[in-house]
Amino acid sequence: MHGDLRSVDLVTTLSTPKRSTQLRRILMGVTGLALVSSCAHPVFHATPGTKFPAREPNCTFKILATTPGPGYEEVGILSIEGDRTAGAGSYTDPQEFADKVRPAVCGAGGDALTTEVSGDGYIARGIVFRKVGPTTPTPAATGCDPVCSPGFSCVEKQCIPQCNPACGAGETCENDRLCHAAEK
Repeated sequence: MHGDLRSVDLVTTLSTPKRSTQLRRILMGVTGLALVSSCAHPVFHATPGTKFPAREPNCTFKILATTPGPGYEEVGILSIEGDRTAGAGSYTDPQEFADKVRPAVCGAGGDALTTEVSGDGYIARGIVFRKVGPTTPTPAATGCDPVCSPGFSCVEKQCIPQCNPACGAGETCENDRLCHAAEK
């Protein structure tokens, strides 16, 4: 019964040239699929509670060496997941990494990308940031131009000294930021 593979032993199956070639192709395909699916690749994880409109798929964004600071907020993390033993997902050049993750950064509404590098020189992860509106008040908004020095606050468009600790009853805070007896 050659039509029923269950009744044919493995030696007979492998000794038949046509079936041996088919079996080798199947095994190579399964092995190749397993290797490709386990290769390291960047995966985007949104910061909880954030959802921003996507930008155009091939948008431009800044590649920064450090966290951008005020004026930006974190959108998400790009982690390298999978097996790196064959070299897949092993990035050392921030521009190459940025080109690879551009669709994810743009899809998340990102304006900037920083990379963190492991001790062996490979990019361990990327952090995606989005530009936000101004975080510090402008002189026009505070009313004082130029902005008041530290220890002074703007009151009715004038820089007024602030004493620390606050002055007591019968005292006024002077420009030297010390409390002095109030004049009578």
